[in-house]
Amino acid sequence: MTAFAGIPREYTEGVLAPVVAHPQAQAEDEGRLVSYVYDPARDASDLIVDDASNFSGPPQAVIALPQRVPLGFHGCWIPMWDGRLA
Repeated sequence: MTAFAGIPREYTEGVLAPVVAHPQAQAEDEGRLVSYVYDPARDASDLIVDDASNFSGPPQAVIALPQRVPLGFHGCWIPMWDGRLA
């Protein structure tokens, strides 16, 4: 368990949504880290989007979900450019 904005929360394994396949990408950590975060106070989860190259600031996006996402749930990122797999 960790704290997010001072509130105890449980993070799932993050998934990297890289931009390295993009022609203008400069570094391998250029992209976003997407994670589910369980908030026991709400008994619900949030989808958190962080800058993969800088964890010192606040998340770039927090999407409140209406229910809890199981802590073992995870997925993968499949990049597409112009409707085609990268």
